[in-house]
Amino acid sequence: MLLVLTYLLSSCQGTEGKITQPQVYQLDHQGIRNDFTQVTPPVALSMTVAINYDMTDNELEMVKKSVERFNQLLWENTCGNMYLARAVITDKTEEGYAQLKKLEGLGGQARFSGPIMVNPDLLKVGGQGMGIRIFAAGIFHEFGHSMFHLEDE
Repeated sequence: MLLVLTYLLSSCQGTEGKITQPQVYQLDHQGIRNDFTQVTPPVALSMTVAINYDMTDNELEMVKKSVERFNQLLWENTCGNMYLARAVITDKTEEGYAQLKKLEGLGGQARFSGPIMVNPDLLKVGGQGMGIRIFAAGIFHEFGHSMFHLEDE
């Protein structure tokens, strides 16, 4: 299965008022390979999401909605400086920037500039709507460690 999500903000208005296609930076199993401090915002990202087990159609739909919510969190919390231009969700693999793995306990793991892992059991917390928001927040939390080198609170 391969699911590709493309988001609306796929072009930006340049300094001369012309619509330009931004460079899209890949986030994959190799982690973060660019220094974004030198990139003129908004920074467009393409993120791979890897599911390493058989997921139900309902769970997949919840992951899709969570990635969309993550994109909203990313845009809002970077004051419009970063967004997902594209997300690719694949299953039966661990080759992705955001790896959905059954971990001990809820939550996730991340290394500075590395890929992130998030426990999909977060989708089950508090019902479907709440689970989507909590899972998106979990992705965003681990993304903060990986992208911005933020420590835990």
